[in-house]
Amino acid sequence: MNYPISLCMIVKNEAAVLERCLKSAAAFVQEIIIVDTGSTDKTKAIAACFGAKIFDFQWIEDFSAARNESLRHATQPWILHLDADEYLDIETVASLAEIGKNSKYAGYLVTIRNLHRPDDLAKSSDDAQIRLFRRQGNIYYMGAVHEQIGDSIEASGAKIDSLSLRIIHTGYQADPAIKASRNLPLLLLEAEKRPSAYVFFKLGETYKALKNYELAEHWLQKAADKKNGKLSSELYETLYLRLAQLALEKNQFQKAFDFAAKSNKNNNDNVISLYVGAIAALY
Repeated sequence: MNYPISLCMIVKNEAAVLERCLKSAAAFVQEIIIVDTGSTDKTKAIAACFGAKIFDFQWIEDFSAARNESLRHATQPWILHLDADEYLDIETVASLAEIGKNSKYAGYLVTIRNLHRPDDLAKSSDDAQIRLFRRQGNIYYMGAVHEQIGDSIEASGAKIDSLSLRIIHTGYQADPAIKASRNLPLLLLEAEKRPSAYVFFKLGETYKALKNYELAEHWLQKAADKKNGKLSSELYETLYLRLAQLALEKNQFQKAFDFAAKSNKNNNDNVISLYVGAIAALY
């Protein structure tokens, strides 16, 4: 069964993973909108095999600009946002039948299951993101990198609900330094133009991926400072876990224990925070 949804994607040289993504979603959406920012591989040919509407867009160092271009071409009442290194969990797709039943909701949080590298302590981790939302002119992406849709939904006066849809994300199984190197200059510019706790958090994550732990700690501490704005409980859980891990690396055991406890305060079931806290407590 398909739903009144436009699948909107931005891509560049995603031939290795795009088919898997589109196979997971094509039967459940009315149309597929692909905005290509300069592919030189078979990305567009693969998209065409699924009947996608394909549009070229010159990359201008701004993910929101590309995402909003995809929205411009959509015709269905609802938008589904997927990245090429993601795919729908078929066991949860039936939840799409819930969209639109309550008119006060214009966006839905879904679960993103991030699959980790084989050598990571955890096989996967979950976070919530708004990936389904109404197509309307005052709902659009903001932020040059790690673009967000939630602020515009809230500014429209609409509400955000949760949906049991799950999206599997495989991007973390690749070398994290590749994406981090790409995102770093955009994040630094975003921090200068539109500073926020969220941008600072993403800078901390980026520097950690690049193994620059001093700068990672600096930006994560700025994100933790409430005067720079607030984060969701899920992001605070991750933020304090990262600070705990960094402190443990420096043998700052009391700091590591305290940060791990703050992480667990946001989620008592975070076994990695419990593990880091337990290791710190030994010393």
